[in-house]
Amino acid sequence: MHCSFKSAGRDGVIGAQRIGALWRLYPRSPDMHAILLANGLALHKMTITIAAQNPFLIREADGQDIPRTRLTISDVPVSYSNKAIESALIRKRLKL
Repeated sequence: MHCSFKSAGRDGVIGAQRIGALWRLYPRSPDMHAILLANGLALHKMTITIAAQNPFLIREADGQDIPRTRLTISDVPVSYSNKAIESALIRKRLKL
């Protein structure tokens, strides 16, 4: 993904990962996260608004998120593929 990050600078984001129809950005710091939320990013002469939360979350009629089990895996390099993580979890007999 080639883009220029307004105010965040070139080193403000350490990686990006496509997940379905969305891109997950990995900002270098909480400050960079806030800057991206406030200013968005420039891509092919367009400004892209950054969402703080996944817009495709399933919600109740009252707007509350439907609870789901979420697994957070930390300290994994950004370059590590989703498939490799999935394979490791399956080997541990986790149901995905």
